[in-house]
Amino acid sequence: MDEPKTTFSPYLLKHNEDFIALVGRNEKAGLQVWSGDWGYPGDGWYREFHKKDSISGLQYWRVTGSDVDLGSKVLYEPDMVKGRIQENSDHFVHMIYSLLKDYKEKTGKNGIVAAPYDSELFGHWWFEGPKWIKQVLKKMAKMEELDLTTISDHLEKFTPEITIRIPESSWGEGGHHWVWLNQDTYWIWPHIYESEKKMEDLAKKYKDTDDDFIKRVLNQAARELLLLESSDWPFLITTWQARDYASNRFSEHLDNFNNLINAVEKTSAVEETSAVEEAGAMEYRKKDEEFRKYLESIEEKDKIFPNIDFTIYAKY
Repeated sequence: MDEPKTTFSPYLLKHNEDFIALVGRNEKAGLQVWSGDWGYPGDGWYREFHKKDSISGLQYWRVTGSDVDLGSKVLYEPDMVKGRIQENSDHFVHMIYSLLKDYKEKTGKNGIVAAPYDSELFGHWWFEGPKWIKQVLKKMAKMEELDLTTISDHLEKFTPEITIRIPESSWGEGGHHWVWLNQDTYWIWPHIYESEKKMEDLAKKYKDTDDDFIKRVLNQAARELLLLESSDWPFLITTWQARDYASNRFSEHLDNFNNLINAVEKTSAVEETSAVEEAGAMEYRKKDEEFRKYLESIEEKDKIFPNIDFTIYAKY
């Protein structure tokens, strides 16, 4: 009879002819940090994220209670927070220890608790989050019964042997994809698919080019593609948190991408008609002051991934 599956143990998942290892997110560890009702961020003494001063934009209030409306929130008291962080971190560390101890007693095996969180939770949504993490890590590091580790290090010590199948799911609400794909976000996806195809085609065509200017343009196009693919945009559109901002950001990166790709495609057309010397590939763009300034401006504005190499798209 098969053993019941658990998040305390790693498993194998077959993908085509290969296998990948996976570890399930521990539900209790997740709820204690994520849930507004059950989790630490909902503590009445912590700073309230949603209520902001209309003039300064600063947050002067505390959560007060999960059932307290914004108009009734009371002022934040920083001096009271330190004790809450200590208590909450103590509770979390003891909970993790108890979960692993109980698993060991029942199975005789060493388990792992996988506790992944979005980094923006700490310091952004939950103002005191970074201090809480610091205390949790310090306390766990002092416990001989617990090892702070990574998934990869754990897999080296405890190789998974059981292969399982899992349903398609996501990190989104309900475990599905609707947050990113619904009637309000359908319009962005054809643009994303078309942009990906353009990037792949040009990467294959120019992967061996010696023209540094073409490399520069396509590298920036790759940055713009990654930015327009950000899952934040459909998420913010769906949740109405910043719908106009998200739509505008997506459109901005899409415009930048198309402008860069069009410049390369026009150069390709000129080359194919032999209208310029072979050694002068994209020379007219290099000398085009308006385009050069435009390129420099978006390189400065969207300078994420400084070591990006567009040729990675040639592999697809």
